[in-house]
Amino acid sequence: MEQLFAPWRIDWVERDPEDDEVDGCPFCVLPERDDDRESRIVARSERSFVILNNAPYAPGHVMVIPDQHTGEWADLSDAELLDHAKLKVAAIDALEAAFGPDGVNAGENL
Repeated sequence: MEQLFAPWRIDWVERDPEDDEVDGCPFCVLPERDDDRESRIVARSERSFVILNNAPYAPGHVMVIPDQHTGEWADLSDAELLDHAKLKVAAIDALEAAFGPDGVNAGENL
């Protein structure tokens, strides 16, 4: 792909945040709901979960989120970091099996 083109994202970009269904941090609120499918959670581990991006750049755009709400990697315990890494590997394995990509872009947002 020479150019990233995701016109379907414009509805999300231009949305009115007052209309959002989630009150608070979505990564704290959504995992607490009873329906993972409705919350777009596709996998869970002991300390993390995988959620589909609401406005993906490309097919397979998922996020692997630790259960603990923090913006600092240093706040996560060794067990939480290992759990997160293992779930990330499982997510990549699933994406490779489903889509057969030539590569995977794995980034981290803090």
